[in-house]
Parts: sequence; C-alpha cells; structure tokens
Amino acid sequence: VLNFETFDNVIQTAYEYGFKIRFHVLIWHSQTPGFFFRQGYSRDNGYVSKDVMNGRMEYYIRNVLNHIYNTPHGKDVVYCLDVVNEYFHNYDQGRKSNWNSIYYPQETSQENRTNKPEYVKRAFEITYDELSNLGLAGKVKLFYNDYNTYEVTNDIITMINYVNEDKKICDGVGMQSHLDVGYPTPGMGGMISNTIDAFAKEGFEIQITELDVTDYNNS
Repeated sequence: VLNFETFDNVIQTAYEYGFKIRFHVLIWHSQTPGFFFRQGYSRDNGYVSKDVMNGRMEYYIRNVLNHIYNTPHGKDVVYCLDVVNEYFHNYDQGRKSNWNSIYYPQETSQENRTNKPEYVKRAFEITYDELSNLGLAGKVKLFYNDYNTYEVTNDIITMINYVNEDKKICDGVGMQSHLDVGYPTPGMGGMISNTIDAFAKEGFEIQITELDVTDYNNS
C-alpha cells in the first residue's frame, strides 16, 4: 500500500504559495524499507529474485508518477525528479545495500561495485517510459543526485552515459554540497570547479541541490 497523504499536502501547499518542487527521490538505498526487498514483504524472509525486484521497482515508480501527475496541481509544481540518489555512497552505512545484495550478490565491497548498475538504468527507463505515457517526457527532467560528487566524478559520468547509451533519459546531476572552508579545494582549478566543468563538458544539466558550509571551528 502506498500512502500519499503527506505528499498531497506538500503539492497543495506548494501550489498555493507558488513554489516549484524537485521530487526527491524514487530509488535510494538509505530510505527504501528493508521489507520491500524480502519475500512476502517480511524482514524475516530472504531476498526476492532479481526478476521479482524488477517488478516491485516498476510497480512503485509507475504508481508514484501516476499519482503525482494525476493529482490536482502535480503538473503545475513538480518540474523534475531525482530518480536515483547516492548510488556511489551506498556503503556509507557500513554494509552492502539491499539493492546491490539482490542485483549483485557476488559483490563484496565498494571497491568492486560496478559503475554501470543495471537497476539504476532500469529505474531511469521506467521513469522515462511512464512520463511518456503521461505526455511529460522531455518536459519533466530526470536527475541522478549525490553528495561529494567531486570524489566520484568519473564514476558518475560513466554511469550516466551508460544510462543514456540508447537514448538520453537522464538530464543531469544534482550536486549535494556539504563544504568546509578548505575542502574540497575551492577556486578556479579546485575540485568543485573541475567537477562542474567535467559534468558540463558531458552535456549534463547541473543543479546544486543542497548547500552548506562549515566554518573553521567546525561549528
């Protein structure tokens, strides 16, 4: 069962105040509940097969998109979607993600994690296809979102180009930006500048999706 009450309220509030919404997010290892990956939707059971997970992912994405864009004012305010979030940081909680456990059971660490994940590409394909069904393909932009993008720049470029190898369906990168005064290296020629230049060279649209700066005292 998908509960949309909170999101319906957000859409209505955004419309009333003239706000636009970037939807965050469809596929994220940190927030997808563990039971969603298990047989019988029970945390006590084993993982489902890849084929079953493909079906669950498709069910979820298509229903969410249909609800958003068939809800009053959904088309007015939701102008882009984060399809996948933080794939290249899915070991940051100290363990392998549920998504990778199903799709890549032989993967043993982030060092041998693929930068061409099939379920990420499939998520974008499903999202684009459902937007096509709704007459919104090309009108609602699709993004991959992550933090510390300047540490995994080339991996992100490889993955997005893999997603787009048949047709451009991922429009660009959302850059969560949690900065210290001295790191990542600032200024022209610094890590942030080089990453933005690299993404722009590939033709990716770039959005700064979060931005905070920690001061010298780390307060």
